[in-house]
Amino acid sequence: MPSYSRFQPLPPNYLPPPSSVSSAVTEMWDSEDLESPDKYTRDVVFGGLGDPLLRLTTLTESVSLIRSKYPDSKFRVMTNGLHTNADSVAELLSTEGISTVTVSLNYPDHESYSLNMLNAPDYDPPYFPLPSSSFGSPSSNLSFSTVLNFMETLAEADIKVVATAVDNGRVDLGEVERIARDHGAGKFKVRSYHP
Repeated sequence: MPSYSRFQPLPPNYLPPPSSVSSAVTEMWDSEDLESPDKYTRDVVFGGLGDPLLRLTTLTESVSLIRSKYPDSKFRVMTNGLHTNADSVAELLSTEGISTVTVSLNYPDHESYSLNMLNAPDYDPPYFPLPSSSFGSPSSNLSFSTVLNFMETLAEADIKVVATAVDNGRVDLGEVERIARDHGAGKFKVRSYHP
């Protein structure tokens, strides 16, 4: 995170309300000591450890609050794409004006995806469960197909889909890109592997 943002990590187990999320963004943009404010766009990316779409109501309310002060803001979400109620999520994101969704695809087939993406590692401090929502929550029904369907549904809702994969030296990135593009991704990006 850039030092000029003055953002700090949140305390463990703290789930900020929309007012706190929007204030963190707009106060930084309002700051007079922001270096060269004209060189920055009013873009907000929701991402990080966990999936921001698990707190979809907080996300969309934060977007509305930020946009009420800065109407020209643009919003992007980074997600694992494991959402069983793709139609409702895509419709809400589109309605809220979230223009781009980045989906971590990482593997080109069901078996390797399931082995590596559906078995969450232990985090220190431990990652805590988030409340489920009416838009779908983690379940045993999640799969590689869930992600592909989510990407297709986003594209059908005219949301730009960017698929990503980590170059860990074991994955056929060309095949991941082909599958991503076949399922709605307009762009594909390779991320570096950091063990």
